[in-house]
Amino acid sequence: MRSKTGAFLSSGSRWRSSTAFILITVTMGLFTDLFLWGVIIPILPFLLSDRLHIPPAEVEQNISWLLSSNSLGALLFSPIAGLLANKVRSKQILFLFGLGCLIVATVLLYLGRSMSALLVARAFQGTSGAIVWIVGQTICLETVGSARLGLTMGTIWSIISLGAQIAPVAGGTSYKYFGYAGIFWLSIALLSLDFITRLLILEQKHDKDSKVSDQEQQDSESSPLLTIRGENSPYAISPSSNPILLRMPFLFCLRDPALVTSLFATFVQATIFAAFDATIPVIAANTYNLDSFATGLIFLSLGVPEVMFGPVTGYIVDRIGTRIVAVVSWGLLGLTLIALALQDYQPHQQDDQVWRIAAFASFLTLSGTALTMTVAPTVAEAGIIVESYFKTNKGLFGDSTPYALLYGLNSGMFNAGFSLGPVLVAWLRPLLGYAGVYLLLAVFSFLVSFLSVAYFRIRAQPSS
Repeated sequence: MRSKTGAFLSSGSRWRSSTAFILITVTMGLFTDLFLWGVIIPILPFLLSDRLHIPPAEVEQNISWLLSSNSLGALLFSPIAGLLANKVRSKQILFLFGLGCLIVATVLLYLGRSMSALLVARAFQGTSGAIVWIVGQTICLETVGSARLGLTMGTIWSIISLGAQIAPVAGGTSYKYFGYAGIFWLSIALLSLDFITRLLILEQKHDKDSKVSDQEQQDSESSPLLTIRGENSPYAISPSSNPILLRMPFLFCLRDPALVTSLFATFVQATIFAAFDATIPVIAANTYNLDSFATGLIFLSLGVPEVMFGPVTGYIVDRIGTRIVAVVSWGLLGLTLIALALQDYQPHQQDDQVWRIAAFASFLTLSGTALTMTVAPTVAEAGIIVESYFKTNKGLFGDSTPYALLYGLNSGMFNAGFSLGPVLVAWLRPLLGYAGVYLLLAVFSFLVSFLSVAYFRIRAQPSS
């Protein structure tokens, strides 16, 4: 049996190293990470009250701490994961290590009977998330290149976002009918499938973006996303620059305002995601008296449009550039957040409860659509800038494009936003209500839209 298994794996080296299977494995890892993040969200109020006997007045604050501890673990480990992913040739070991952290987190969440145990579990979950996001995005960019990055990441984001939005429904349903054990065994089943794909992956042993011919480089630089800077590249790094900085050339990338804007946009994305996670369960339970199952359905209204608009947005970004898509999506997001804020000011009467729930779900659907549209231009812009620095300064960055360092920094910004979101809710909600929270997030959205106008790239005019 062992020899047959070995023969099967050996003969399957072609499909195990294929672009399709690599992307499937990355998608599965990201899907699992977001699913296990979201599966517990709608039951947190019930878990803290029924299992840990937290007083009702302290539930919302403890939910914020649990959400923040996940992001704090990811934030602290992101720089380490970025450095490791940039140094090691094989990323499969890092992928499996991240899965090990996720298994530990899942077991602790099931067995934990105190807030400290749950906080440690969420921190382990955040560590796993940092690894899978940094390594996964790096593999994607190395596999498909920047020319198809928008469509690739848009499609992957749609799939994993669907998992993130299905997760609350699955969590609420499992908890209602099978208790906490149902959620645990559902998580174990998904982790087992994820383990199989991570174990089978056979990485491609070349860096498509670092070892290209002069003709391929010329072709890639003539694409719409790479030529808008003009003939004289601003990415050149002078050999007479500070010797210390020349040893850390990635720091030069941070002088590009478009990259800084992209990182800030990532931070705002995560802040809004986390704010939704912290507010929707409480609004659903306290304002609309919904149970865990209905709360999961509310989350689903936020995520359904992501399946449709992720690939479409990515395709558009690959064709016309990042600026227009970023400006429109962030502007739309700001408007939907204002709509959510205004709904909080409306007088509440029992006889219009159904309409209020329908309006809340509708605005969340629009917000999910806009938030999905912000992902592709943000990721594509950052990847193209780093690639441009690498190609312009041959040898300075070593043998391979420092994508892992980029996504390590990107992951740090994302998790900083995920840490801020719940804290922002816990701080502002008692002072200004949910309306104040959503209005502040709208201001952030409009700010990113304005910065995108100033710094993101538009499609180059075709050469005559």
